[in-house]
Amino acid sequence: MSNVFSKTLLVVVAACLIVAALIYPDVFTDKNNIFFKNLVNHNLLGISGLIMSIGISSIVFCLGKIADYEARMEAPKHFKLTRKSLRRDASGLVTVFVLCLLVSVAKPLLIDFQFAVVAANVFSLYLLIAISVLLYDLAALASQIEA
Repeated sequence: MSNVFSKTLLVVVAACLIVAALIYPDVFTDKNNIFFKNLVNHNLLGISGLIMSIGISSIVFCLGKIADYEARMEAPKHFKLTRKSLRRDASGLVTVFVLCLLVSVAKPLLIDFQFAVVAANVFSLYLLIAISVLLYDLAALASQIEA
């Protein structure tokens, strides 16, 4: 997420989700919403794992293309900023997957506390939005590289 729009979007989404969870916590509980009850478990790991694997494979492809360009141009490390952005996106994808794993493991342990369940559900929704923004950023970067 190298551009300002992505970071601003994530901050705005986080603020909106926190405000919504504080004003309407019943919307984000498992009792009233079957979506969150079925999302924050193995399904969250499946979705984030799939997106992570697609993203990592795209990053590897882009890095291979960059290496080919640099070999043809005889200019080593010419795409230093692009490589840095790709590494940042890869670490972001892995970080979001690990956070999804932690939320999926922690939520069943905190099922007796309604506020903890609401926080886990809101955080998992935020993680899905964050991983989508990361994938969008990666796709925008990959579209600039010729095939």
